[in-house]
Amino acid sequence: MYKATYSKGLWTYWKGDKEITRAEYEARFPPKEWSPEDGAPFTCGDLDDFSTERDPRTGQYGGRYYPQLARFPGDKSAVFDHVNRASDEAKRRGYTVERE
Repeated sequence: MYKATYSKGLWTYWKGDKEITRAEYEARFPPKEWSPEDGAPFTCGDLDDFSTERDPRTGQYGGRYYPQLARFPGDKSAVFDHVNRASDEAKRRGYTVERE
């Protein structure tokens, strides 16, 4: 069984329990060639956009629950579809907002 693992910025390739080289791995699984007609090779949506998520605590679709902004446990008004809307609400309530 072949597998590739990624850890701390490095790829490691395995055949069973034995570590193999990248060339050996790619001989068995050649990398897919990318063509501009295929579109962007990697697509990643806005990481701050939660509109496609389902919040497990409240059961609401299209948002993420912020317990810091809830008035009571499970408060559905504390579910926001974007991090900017949550930070705006926090600022409106007088909280300090830190972004990384």
